[in-house]
Amino acid sequence: VDVFVRILGAVWLSQGVVAVFGLFAPSAFIPVLLIQLIYKSAWLLAAAYPALLTGHREPGLMILAVLFTVWVIALLALVPFKSSWPS
Repeated sequence: VDVFVRILGAVWLSQGVVAVFGLFAPSAFIPVLLIQLIYKSAWLLAAAYPALLTGHREPGLMILAVLFTVWVIALLALVPFKSSWPS
């Protein structure tokens, strides 16, 4: 299990680094930003928000939920959705 957690952490870290570059050039990094938008939104809707609504308020969950929510809002504001789809 420890190896898989480290691999997953490395994947998330690399996606996060690339996504930060995407904030400065959203058009060039649309695939990475969309992957981040989809998986973070899915985690928030399927795991974090239901857990928070049922009273599970662990500090780690709260911090991730806030960070992911801010990131999803930022992505929704910054990703050029109109120009990213083929015409």
